Amino acid sequence: MADQGLYPNNQAVPRVLIVDDFDTNLILLNRLVKQLGMQPIAANGGLEALELFKQHRPDLVITDVCMQDLDGIELTRQIKALSGDQFVPVILATASNEEKLLEDSLDVGWDAFIHRPFSLNLMKGKIHSMLRFAHMHQTTQQLIEAREREEQLAEQLFSRAVEQANVNDPRLTFYKQPAETFSGDVLLSARRLDGELFFLLGDFTGHGLTTTVGALPLSETFRAMVNKGYDSHHILDQINRKLRKLLPVNMFLALAMVAVSSDGQLVRVWNAGLPDVLLLRTDGSIEHIPSVNPPLGILESVQHFTAFSTTLEEGDRLLLCSDGVIEARDMAGELFGEGRLLSCFTSDQDNLTQCLQDSLHSFTSGEAQGDDISMIEFQAAPATDLMPTGFCPISQSSAEALPGSWRWSLELEGPDLASANPVAQAMGFLLETEGRSERWDPVFTILTELYVNALDHGVLGLDSALKHSAEGFMQYFQQREARLQNLTTGSVQINLKLTRLSDDHHRLDIRVIDSGEGFNVKKVLQQQAQQQEHTQLMGRGIKLVSSLCSSVEYFDQGNGVHVVYEAV
Repeated sequence: MADQGLYPNNQAVPRVLIVDDFDTNLILLNRLVKQLGMQPIAANGGLEALELFKQHRPDLVITDVCMQDLDGIELTRQIKALSGDQFVPVILATASNEEKLLEDSLDVGWDAFIHRPFSLNLMKGKIHSMLRFAHMHQTTQQLIEAREREEQLAEQLFSRAVEQANVNDPRLTFYKQPAETFSGDVLLSARRLDGELFFLLGDFTGHGLTTTVGALPLSETFRAMVNKGYDSHHILDQINRKLRKLLPVNMFLALAMVAVSSDGQLVRVWNAGLPDVLLLRTDGSIEHIPSVNPPLGILESVQHFTAFSTTLEEGDRLLLCSDGVIEARDMAGELFGEGRLLSCFTSDQDNLTQCLQDSLHSFTSGEAQGDDISMIEFQAAPATDLMPTGFCPISQSSAEALPGSWRWSLELEGPDLASANPVAQAMGFLLETEGRSERWDPVFTILTELYVNALDHGVLGLDSALKHSAEGFMQYFQQREARLQNLTTGSVQINLKLTRLSDDHHRLDIRVIDSGEGFNVKKVLQQQAQQQEHTQLMGRGIKLVSSLCSSVEYFDQGNGVHVVYEAV
């Protein structure tokens, strides 16, 4: 009786295909297999054996080497091809003068051989050992398949946790092709409450499961900082601090992060260890934005990191890619390289990501992937209206306040104005105190406009007239950065007061005061009223704040402003 637990497919009666064109040998092996409690399947030659193999799918094959129609070597080759992923052991029975033939045929895949004449006990041992080996192979394969299914499920859940919260923006195209089940590349996007879009491509050291340890803290930190209203430099700094604390010493994150202004006209790119970010202009020119910063998780601070800033026109395209793209190899070991990547910019400007996918697939021609391949494409286009829908300011109420009102204030002076982000701090306190709700989203825009006006025009003395064009806006931005770096004096104070008028109606008083010389409020409002909306790149802050608040009042010669926002 055959032992069910030792053989493949858990069969009580394993099937053994016996192949020999000499009847005496066939009868002898047939009798031996029956004595072992197994089912023999006899074939008088190689061609008949192939048909019987297809019909019965035996668990073991014993074949002579020299046969008239199809020899045992070629039979073994074809059986192995027919078996596919299933392991079917093949024992070759050979005469002693056929050893040279066996040596020359190792590549066909036979698993054991036995010299004629052989003892029956030796053949019994060969049969039992090969079937046990087949059973172990099947068990191992089942375990591998089960592990792969578990990894695929884990990867799906992991990817959802990391990337499902990405903002849906039609200007963005993401593509990721892992080298293994788990990818060491991370593609993230988020939008700040004022409409500024942030997206990044991160590439952790290596690939596979071990590289995912930093993905969750990266995504959580990135989204938390964006939601709180921080700018790109503060976001990078916090990500770096988090990863440096959590990652092993031999692991780091190469990253490219992009910030696009709410109107889609200004972009800021940080490249820390990735291949050049490529900017394709509508005139066909290509600008390279190289990595000038080390990967994250290495240095204690990103204080000296630098970014590339420029203006965008409708139709301009940005491409971020991991090194897995340019380092992909073909069958000969040749790299895909930057040249083939750039060819997609000239051959198919309408769909860079798809062009690169097709080009990579054609180039590698089935060669095993050595690293994760990831890309992000951004197409500059007019920004949509990102303000909360259905918001309608109401007139200020005179109802009595309920218990639970509070005040919050912050004053920044000198160099602190260049490094701190008071808007994010104010929003953090507001949301922690009142809870996350869409009704507080406009407050971020109000605070941002008021604080930026106080800092830029009050403290730094910048002239908003520079922003009359895209080029002037860029010049304005450069002057702002230079003056912030040299700032030693000046101050901005922010005061918040929340009054609960009812369970569903709260009034938020916001005061922002700067140390500047102020401005002629009446004159500025008159100038804005005379400007054409479609040509206006400057001075929109007062109008925007006025549309969101129930009242706006300037005092102290224009260097102080008090607004009231009604949250209902």
